[in-house]
Amino acid sequence: MVAWRDEYVAVGTTLQGARTAAAAWVTKDWANWHRMLVDLPADGDSSIERVIAVDSQLIAIGTSGTRHCVPREGEGQRCDPLAIALWSSANGQSWRREPRSPAFAGVYLTAVATNGSSAVLVGDRGWDRPGIWASDDGLTWGEQSLPHTALGDDQGFAGGHFLDVAASSGGWVIVGFEGGTEPQCCEGNRPDKIPAAWFSLDGRSWRRADVVNAVDDVGFMLQRVFVGDSYLAYSGPGPERWVSDDGLIWMKAANATVHTPSPWASDGAAIVGRSSDSAQLLHLSISADGVGWRVLADTGAVAEAPTLGATRVAADTALLFASGIGILGEDGTGGYPIWYAQLIADPSATP
Repeated sequence: MVAWRDEYVAVGTTLQGARTAAAAWVTKDWANWHRMLVDLPADGDSSIERVIAVDSQLIAIGTSGTRHCVPREGEGQRCDPLAIALWSSANGQSWRREPRSPAFAGVYLTAVATNGSSAVLVGDRGWDRPGIWASDDGLTWGEQSLPHTALGDDQGFAGGHFLDVAASSGGWVIVGFEGGTEPQCCEGNRPDKIPAAWFSLDGRSWRRADVVNAVDDVGFMLQRVFVGDSYLAYSGPGPERWVSDDGLIWMKAANATVHTPSPWASDGAAIVGRSSDSAQLLHLSISADGVGWRVLADTGAVAEAPTLGATRVAADTALLFASGIGILGEDGTGGYPIWYAQLIADPSATP
């Protein structure tokens, strides 16, 4: 989901008979949503997984094609990735499918970020083959050269796994982990990885950041990155998190406990976190740095606020905008309720 001009655009997938189809919706008020026209491929499945605004147009990134799996059914099935697909919209009402980029051949999409004028996408071509792609317009992408030197080398990416990417006024940050063992069918997660991060000033020249004492945190990985006045990387689902002022040096936050809000969304100026009480009612807090938090008081239709019980609210389904926070949930019956909470400034409160 993304804010664009005076509207909000959401993307996803719908069912059309036996196949899935990319879809997009637009709203001005969060109450009335309208389906947008999406140029779909003639055959196979398609979906839109990310949407970003780059310069004067919207760019949607997803997949399309016919899935090939071996064996066809049963335990141990492995499927080739569907080809990454791009759509663009200049008017916010209809989407045009763009030609496939050869730069994305065989790529699994993980995350994408934009600073408004350029974009960076991270993914991989398999367990130990991470990749970074950069674009000045969201349509033409180039894969960046990643030196696969020794694990732990400042310029190296051997053993790296990218899970999230974010942009700020000071540069670009990728978070994830190093090492680990490729998971096999039916095996649990092995605790043989360490948290890792990478930094770039321009989105093209990258270096490994220093996660201080990372070897003491075997088994952890940095799953998401948030940007306020500084950077916050979250491991989840526990309280563990890492903070950085510059994206180059990361320190584990010493004061995080099970009662510390879990970071949920950010917009480059602030980070919003969530917590719940014994009744699983959702509470929101705000932070500039991911360390100090201030609880946001609830007003208005509080009885309609989401809970974490009957409605499942995932870790990556909240988005922070200049005027408020949007939340997407799932009610277990195929429905996807949407909430919007307007952020009202309190002039007597400190940031």
